[in-house]
Amino acid sequence: MGVFFVHEPVKTASPADRAMNTIFVRDGFRWLAFLFTPLWLLAQRLWIEFALWLLATVALGLGVRLYGLDPHLSWLMSFMIALYCGLEGASMIEARLERGHRPLTAVMAGSSRDEAEQRYFAARTPVLRQEPQP
Repeated sequence: MGVFFVHEPVKTASPADRAMNTIFVRDGFRWLAFLFTPLWLLAQRLWIEFALWLLATVALGLGVRLYGLDPHLSWLMSFMIALYCGLEGASMIEARLERGHRPLTAVMAGSSRDEAEQRYFAARTPVLRQEPQP
């Protein structure tokens, strides 16, 4: 069972537009973020995080060249940055959505994204009550 964070846009004209633009982010480890950190950051449009990754990479490179930092330590630090991106990838995506005026509206559980979507929209849809017929 997975956990999904639901982000809805603030400014939409109709409920249908709001439903179509709702984003579900699955919580969990991001293997692509771990294996291909800079490409994943760019693909997810995480510009601030990419700039921080680039700054850290340049600083590690300069540390090895100018200050005689052990290359193994540099490799270890790069590994730790990639591991952090893999572990916190979903949180980074959520932060980008929050900055883009899509606040967190719910947390849903489901075995798949489709199931989480069904549960979310079923909970939001008002149920029409029928009066019993005499």
